[in-house]
Amino acid sequence: MAVDSTILLEETRCLGCNSDASEAGLLTLGLWQRLASLADVDEIVDSFVARSGITDATQIAAVTALVTSARVHGWWDLCDIIYPFVGGTAGTHAQNLKSSSFTITWAGTVTHDANGITGNGTTGFGDTAYIPSSSGQWGLNSAHFGFYRRTTGTSGSRDYVSVASGGPIVAVAGRGIGAASLNGGINEVGSSTFASPSVLAWSAVTRIDSANKHGYSGATDSITVSASAGIPVLGVYVLARNNNGVADRFSNANLAGLTAGSGITFATYLLMASDWQVFNAALGRQV
Repeated sequence: MAVDSTILLEETRCLGCNSDASEAGLLTLGLWQRLASLADVDEIVDSFVARSGITDATQIAAVTALVTSARVHGWWDLCDIIYPFVGGTAGTHAQNLKSSSFTITWAGTVTHDANGITGNGTTGFGDTAYIPSSSGQWGLNSAHFGFYRRTTGTSGSRDYVSVASGGPIVAVAGRGIGAASLNGGINEVGSSTFASPSVLAWSAVTRIDSANKHGYSGATDSITVSASAGIPVLGVYVLARNNNGVADRFSNANLAGLTAGSGITFATYLLMASDWQVFNAALGRQV
C-alpha cells in the first residue's frame, strides 16, 4: 500500500500525538494506525458478498477497493449506511455495505441493472428503514446524505434522491428538474437551493454545526445559513420522499451509490467523491 509520507505525518499529528516524537516515530505510528484500520476489510467484504450473493470477481474487487479507500480516508466510520447498488438485482441493491442493518425494501417500479437503481418517477422507491433519530451516527448538528447520480431525471420528476420527514422536520438531498443548483435540507423545516454547479457524479448535503448547512457538488462548497431544528423520526426513502409514512415526490433519476451518517467536511467530501468515482469506473458506469 503506497502512502504519501507527508499526508501520513499530518494525519498522525492531528490525532494528538506527542509533539516531541520524531518524524520517524510519528510515521511509524501512522502506518500502524492505517494497517489496523484495514484489518477487517476481508470480513466486511465477505459479509456483504454473503448477504448480497454477488459472485462477479470485478464487482467484488470494486467493493473491496471501496471499503479499503473508505477506511483509509476516514469516512467509513462516519456512515450508518453505504449502498453501492452493485450486482444488478433488487436483492443485491438492497444490501447495506456498512452492516447487515437497513436492508432496503423496494416498492413500485424500480429498474435494477448494472448501472444501479432507477426510479420511474411515479411509483418506484425503496424504504431503507434507516431512521435518523435513532441511527447512531446522525446527529442534530452533524449529519449528511451523499449520493452518486448518473442521470438528472426527466421533466416531471422531482428528482429527490433521498428524503426523510417526521412531522415538520426534514432531511432531503435532491435536485429539482431545471434547477442549476443542488437542493437540500438537513434537520430543519423545508429545504433550499445551494449556489453550486449542477453536475453528475458525487454530491452531498451536510450539516457540521447548528447554524449552517452545506451543499457539496463538483469542487464547490456552498454554505447556506439555516439553523438546525430537530431530527427526522421516520425512515429514509430513496427515489422518493417519506411524507409521514406515504411515499411521494418520486424520482426517475439513476443512482449508483448512497451514504448517510454524521456530518462531513469539504475535505472528506472530496475524498469520498474520488473514491466513488474510482469505484464506479471499475464497474464501467462512471460519469
